[in-house]
Amino acid sequence: MSLSVSGFQGVNTNGTTNPDLSELGVLAVSSATQDSFYVDLNNVLTVTLGNLPPTGLFRITLFGSRDISEPRSTRYDVTGLTTETAVLATSGTGIGIAPRPDANRAGSVVVNNIVPSADGKIRIEVRRNGLSFGYLGALRCEILTPVNFPPSVSNLLLTGSSRVGSTLRTASTFVDPDGDAESQTRFVWERASSPGNTGTVIPGPAGGASTFTLRPEDQGAYVRCGVTPEASSGFLVGQTQYTPWLGPIKAAGVLTTYHIGNSFTRWTSIPQQLANLSVAEPNPALFGVQLSDGQSLQYHWDTGTRTGPGPMMGSRSREEISTGSWDVLVLQPFSQEWQSWSMPGFTDYARRYYQLADAAGTQVYLYAYWPWQTQTLSTQTAINAAFEQVRSTISQSGSKPALIIPSGQALKAVIDACGTGALLGYNRSSFYVDERHPSALGGYVSALAHYATIYKKSPVGLPARTLASDTSGAQVMLPSNVATRIQQIVWGVVSTYPNSGVVAPVEILPPPPPPPVFVTHSSSGPDPGTLAFAFGLGTDGLTPIPGNLPHCAEGPNPQDICIEYTIRPEAEAAGVTWTPEWSADLRQWTAARPESTTIVRTGNTVRVSWPKTSEWRFLRIYVVRP
Repeated sequence: MSLSVSGFQGVNTNGTTNPDLSELGVLAVSSATQDSFYVDLNNVLTVTLGNLPPTGLFRITLFGSRDISEPRSTRYDVTGLTTETAVLATSGTGIGIAPRPDANRAGSVVVNNIVPSADGKIRIEVRRNGLSFGYLGALRCEILTPVNFPPSVSNLLLTGSSRVGSTLRTASTFVDPDGDAESQTRFVWERASSPGNTGTVIPGPAGGASTFTLRPEDQGAYVRCGVTPEASSGFLVGQTQYTPWLGPIKAAGVLTTYHIGNSFTRWTSIPQQLANLSVAEPNPALFGVQLSDGQSLQYHWDTGTRTGPGPMMGSRSREEISTGSWDVLVLQPFSQEWQSWSMPGFTDYARRYYQLADAAGTQVYLYAYWPWQTQTLSTQTAINAAFEQVRSTISQSGSKPALIIPSGQALKAVIDACGTGALLGYNRSSFYVDERHPSALGGYVSALAHYATIYKKSPVGLPARTLASDTSGAQVMLPSNVATRIQQIVWGVVSTYPNSGVVAPVEILPPPPPPPVFVTHSSSGPDPGTLAFAFGLGTDGLTPIPGNLPHCAEGPNPQDICIEYTIRPEAEAAGVTWTPEWSADLRQWTAARPESTTIVRTGNTVRVSWPKTSEWRFLRIYVVRP
């Protein structure tokens, strides 16, 4: 049978009535008096029992209670082919006995010989009986005559991505209380403009089949399937059960990604962030998930989304992947599965998922994460090695090798860059919300790594926007210069990381004209004595030290030009001045520092850097000796 509840005003969760076992029998359940439905005003609580044999006779027993001196009474209307009404006093002074003298402890109402409606339903409506509140704390349904029950379906499932061209599948379990065999279960597909609307039956080849391939005319709509079980004997046809609505259906060009993982994926909503970051792509991401906090890949494989410890969300991964409607599968194991003691299980269940996905034509990515805060940054090397070992092992029998999303390595690179430039005010703790989980900023790094790896594109220029780490979906805005710097670092990692599947494009620029060794303010050339005094005399006794003169150097940002020089402390003490000057053509010079130019001095070494995209191509140092 089926049961649905609607229309109640609220639920009491703090009741204290002690029911009388001798009077109420099986209805004397303490939890029923602690958690009960209530209604007031004109509200009506409706309990519908379905999938009942219309030829049977039923008895309905109802109980309600509230521990309060104010008289309260409840009316129950029980409707099948006919309607019967009963009234129960649920509270009032002295209606019970100690220790709850003002609560109904022993009274119930019984409605006998109810015949279900022709469609196999009995409806119980609960109202206040002219006073302030009405209650329903327990309900018992008994069948009084031998009948053959209709079949039903359980574990009803609809799988497949909501993209035009995807084939949706239904799966269910046939159940018949009397053991009658299944005959021909029927399927009907419906389409609606919104999930709250009544569906319209989809005609044509979809009728009667357990699968349905989404068509262009389904784009923007919602789709569901109704399943009607049919037995070969006894009561033949059961009640139609419907899958949840799937949609809105997206265009055929979207990229479908399915994510299996735990809190590293769920807390900062990595699948949603990937969808947000890719919204401007020709093939934006459409995602599905199976997420459960603190669980391993084995748990996900064995348990799916059935009830278990911790919050769970999504659909059943093994059935989803088998549909072949997902382009990408992202596997995120538990945060310690990289440890040696957990590697056999990690490898085994990653291989199972890989083989299932590879057979369906789905590209597999391993989401490689970061060490806990109490672990050193160098632990990242061991984590990377563990993921590479699993990737190599599971890929041996497949057509498309698994790839790595190097989120942890990207996070390490960003942390290593903290304390300088745009990341001057940040440190490692800025990227964690606790011992192991990423903050909103850390989640942004991971989301960028997902985008860069899956789309194989630089994330530089993407929105400076991430999501909170509390699963609320709240948006967190980042300073644009911070976001840009993080994007640059992430792309630098992903585009060079082995087995990410990304190859950074080679930037070919026309060679610049060879600059002269020295450019001076006069036509007479530089004074060797001044240069030697300012930068130090080389070992040849004639020319300045080459390493101290202005020369190209490797800066923190590969997108910048970086010039470095070292001044002599004795020259500085003597009042020698050094003035940087820039030029685009070796003719016009300016001492005004161009925008986005950085000058950093460490000891006696000075580093000057500016973007390669700037118009300024040349730098000279104007040295003046008193």
